[in-house]
Amino acid sequence: MEFQSRPCLLSLVLLVLVQPASVHRAVSNTSFTNSSAFSCDKLPGLSARHKSLCRRYPNLMRYVQDGIRRAQEECQTQFRHSRWNCTSIDNRPFLKLLERGFRESAFSYAIVSAGITYMLTNACGEGEFPECFCQGQDFFNTNFTSNTTSFHYTNGSSWHMAGCDDNVEVASNIVLESQRTYSRRRRNIDTRALVVQHNNKVGIQALQDTVTLDCRCHGMSGTCATKTCMRKMPPFSVVGDYLEYKFHGARRVIHKKSGYGLLVASPGRKEPREPRRDELLYYEKSPNFCSADPELNWAGTAGRRCVIAADPRQRDHCDVLCCKRGFYTLFEVRTVDCNCKMESFCCNLTCDRCNTTVPIHYCN
Repeated sequence: MEFQSRPCLLSLVLLVLVQPASVHRAVSNTSFTNSSAFSCDKLPGLSARHKSLCRRYPNLMRYVQDGIRRAQEECQTQFRHSRWNCTSIDNRPFLKLLERGFRESAFSYAIVSAGITYMLTNACGEGEFPECFCQGQDFFNTNFTSNTTSFHYTNGSSWHMAGCDDNVEVASNIVLESQRTYSRRRRNIDTRALVVQHNNKVGIQALQDTVTLDCRCHGMSGTCATKTCMRKMPPFSVVGDYLEYKFHGARRVIHKKSGYGLLVASPGRKEPREPRRDELLYYEKSPNFCSADPELNWAGTAGRRCVIAADPRQRDHCDVLCCKRGFYTLFEVRTVDCNCKMESFCCNLTCDRCNTTVPIHYCN
């Protein structure tokens, strides 16, 4: 069966990545099932053809939804000790931020893009998504009928890709092709659109750069005469770590005065340079995230838990997290092991259970 609707179907993913403010809200709160016609009709920003494709391929939107949720969870984990902790007043952490050009916006776009690609890759590898297939085929030019698996071996110490592995390229192509389609349709792309596209690609690149090879040897007496290798995605937390590292090295950019593209505004340099493909980009100075900001749907850091640490620069240190507003302390009673001792016979440790009072600090 040739998948004739692929180009338009890809634009469903595009709507989530490039125009997320309205679609993100609907996708996050919608239940996509085989009977999701009503849900698809209610999605904002979709043409009649898009809605028809959404009803026809509900699994695609379900994996997009799962990817957004995975991204939100990872974002909150990565920044749980920072002033900006990827939460919001109504628990929709990305919506307002995605409309801005902050460093935090750059991370949000990248982690969402990576999350969607991650979930689509899982779906492809497990054969749950009929619009993709095993490695070795061209996603955009090949007719296909199934997710069959075949193994090939080579002699000597070399190896051969085999089976239906975690083919990140297939899922990446779904996202990247949708962006290329978007670029071709827009004659004048502003700074925000260019930054969004770039940061989406950084998210996908983060996933591609963290893929590993899982190899198994075959041969007599452990000689490893042949080897079968499959690509495996890492835990999504590894992708989150990668992007959190990139977050701290994000670069501010400006639009080229003439022509198409972005330039990194580097202080102290005579000439701005082209951004690197693995750099997160932003174009607005971030707020300090200390106080509540209704425009950003941000609650501030009041009431956040902080610590009294040896290093005053630690992100969750009370002086840093509370923005020098001070903090208050509550005491919590916990039951812990105490009076532990080893029994006279080997290897049996016994403990009493004791109550202890622990101070917990919170920002004013």
